[in-house]
Amino acid sequence: MSIEVATMNEGRIVARQKYAEYMKAVKERHSAEYEALKNGYRELSKGRQVIDLAETMKNAGVDHLDRPRLAIVRADAKLCWFRWTHLKNQWGQGNSPIFSAGDDMYPLKSKSVVIPRGVFSYNHEHRNRNLRAVVPSIPPSLLPAGKLSNYHILWEAEWETIPVDPMLLKYLGKNLYVVLAQWDLTPLERAVLRDAQ
Repeated sequence: MSIEVATMNEGRIVARQKYAEYMKAVKERHSAEYEALKNGYRELSKGRQVIDLAETMKNAGVDHLDRPRLAIVRADAKLCWFRWTHLKNQWGQGNSPIFSAGDDMYPLKSKSVVIPRGVFSYNHEHRNRNLRAVVPSIPPSLLPAGKLSNYHILWEAEWETIPVDPMLLKYLGKNLYVVLAQWDLTPLERAVLRDAQ
């Protein structure tokens, strides 16, 4: 099964016009929303695929055990942990699903991806449950420039087993990410990843 993502659809010419409009707006009156829109339109004007992570996660949903079907974490992580926060955390949010590179109760924001409340139905029975997944490796031909910590990997979560078909993403702001690459792990790559479990 291949990951189905919620993509933004804008023509390149319209995207270039919108990019210029938001570039000006960011300079005049900076906001996180304008910054995300500027970044998204920049990538669309280059012909890249931009996804809405919240909508993608919502569409994928959860499996029969209430586990998210997709996982996302920084590309430099070896393991991905998923948990529900049921108390207000250091970011002022509670009852939010969090994917992180560590198994801490309150992971660092820089190593986490917080999914907006309401994307997954919140099951009180599972609020203290931590799930763990092995993070897919990136083939050398698809390695991005710079630090891997600047990128994310999205994949079909195979909780407690090895994943198959990941995507390399770059965060643009808010719920927007640009897709930089997508690949299938070979049987040999999957065999090597089993050691990370």
